[in-house]
Amino acid sequence: MDTGDVVVVSGSYGAGHDAAEDALARDLRTTGRVVRRLDVVDELPWGTGRLLRWAYFTQLRLAALRELCVRYDYPVALADTGIEAFLEARSTVELFAEVDAVLRELGARFRLAALTNGNTDLARAGVSGYFEFALSPAETGVSKPDPRMFEAMLARAEVPAGAVVHVGDEPYYDIEGAHRANVRSVWVNRNAREWPTEYRRAHAEITTLEELPAVLAQLTGG
Repeated sequence: MDTGDVVVVSGSYGAGHDAAEDALARDLRTTGRVVRRLDVVDELPWGTGRLLRWAYFTQLRLAALRELCVRYDYPVALADTGIEAFLEARSTVELFAEVDAVLRELGARFRLAALTNGNTDLARAGVSGYFEFALSPAETGVSKPDPRMFEAMLARAEVPAGAVVHVGDEPYYDIEGAHRANVRSVWVNRNAREWPTEYRRAHAEITTLEELPAVLAQLTGG
């Protein structure tokens, strides 16, 4: 199961991101101006930058902050302090109203795992308890829609692809990614989005997680 716009209100990610950048700005300053991580992202070697950008955003930010510390003669350890402040603020999120009841119900019937491209700390966000385990690019080294991320989940759960249903909100990253791994999928379409015709459709579509238990019962026969 994906988390953004499925379990967590994505708008709250933005607020957390802004708060996180404010926390970083208080820690990293140059003479007369605030230094932001974006000052050095474009200057990272593209080979490294591209890998980090798509595999693990936190490592990209950490590399940028360390570069800033070296450039402006700050202790490099300050980068780790800044990242800690960033992750704390980034993981302060709002959950959809139905999340607790639905995930508790599903957890009594199915094994639940979180599969996310993001870097929100699910324990800090208060949702890790719903899931048996969580995987992100930090653990897998790849991101959705790469089928290897789904395969890492299958290996961790020790189940075949046919035993899994992935629930997500992004047609490309979640649904097309699931297809590439031969995993069934449910599209969470909260905002009445049109399906992009270049991608294969999900096996089911819902507008809220409240519909998910019945859909999973149909898909799994249970």
